[in-house]
Amino acid sequence: MAGVFPAWCEMTSSLQRFGYINVNFLNDCILGKAGYKTRAHEFHYSIMKKQPYEPYEPYKPYELWEPYEPCQQCQSYQPSSTECFEVFKHRRWGELVKWGDGMKVKNSLGTYSHIHFWSNPKMAARFIETCIRHEETMRYKDYEI
Repeated sequence: MAGVFPAWCEMTSSLQRFGYINVNFLNDCILGKAGYKTRAHEFHYSIMKKQPYEPYEPYKPYELWEPYEPCQQCQSYQPSSTECFEVFKHRRWGELVKWGDGMKVKNSLGTYSHIHFWSNPKMAARFIETCIRHEETMRYKDYEI
């Protein structure tokens, strides 16, 4: 919607994903470090379509965006700054289903998973640490408008 992530969503006529899921962090991001595990849930009538990305015209210049590299976990093209989660769930009949989720562009993190901090309180601490670190790096920058 805002042109931040290299994807778009398509509404469907039926529920696509529903229920509780397990989330493994594959790489460091604002909510956790690689290896963190948490629980979440999903309920969506839409699907995300990932695609090679061109920033929305007013938000250029292109030098702010990194070149494309294939994300090995999701088997799709994303900016090299994108990070993915591994999401999985066990169906009632024992089947294990896995998929990729989560995109990171610069300091923005987008995910279909509805993650709750109580499932891993380290995530709240990591988020606060990241905000403090960002504030310290931005404090003395000279902004141009």
